[in-house]
Amino acid sequence: MENTTSPYFSVVPDLGIDVVRFSRPDVVDSVYIERLGIDLLRYVSALNHPNIVLDMENVRQLSSAALGVLVALNNTVNMREGRLCIASLDPKLREVFKLTKLSKVFAICDDLPSAKRHVAGRR
Repeated sequence: MENTTSPYFSVVPDLGIDVVRFSRPDVVDSVYIERLGIDLLRYVSALNHPNIVLDMENVRQLSSAALGVLVALNNTVNMREGRLCIASLDPKLREVFKLTKLSKVFAICDDLPSAKRHVAGRR
C-alpha cells in the first residue's frame, strides 16, 4: 500500500498498521484543526478494523479542540473495531493528557516500536 498524504497529516502503512504523523508541530489553529479532523475521520472511516499509531514525536502543542479531534478519532477507531495508540508524546503534552484524564482514554507508548507492538497486540 502507498503512503497516504493530506495537507494536515501523512500516513505510512507498516505491516497492517498505519502510522499517522501531523504536518505541523503546533496543532492549535482552529481552521487547521477542523480540516485535520475532517480528513482524519474520513480516512479512518474508510478502513476496516483500523490499526493506527499517532506518531507525535514532532508535535509540541495541542489545543483543546485538537484533543477533541483525537477523542473523536479514538471513538471512530473503536467503533470500527480497530486499535489506536499514541507514540512519542512530548513530556509536557503527556502531562496535559494526565491532567485531563485522557491518559485513561488513550493507549500511550514511549516510542514508535512500542506503540506498533501495542496496536498489533504484542506488548
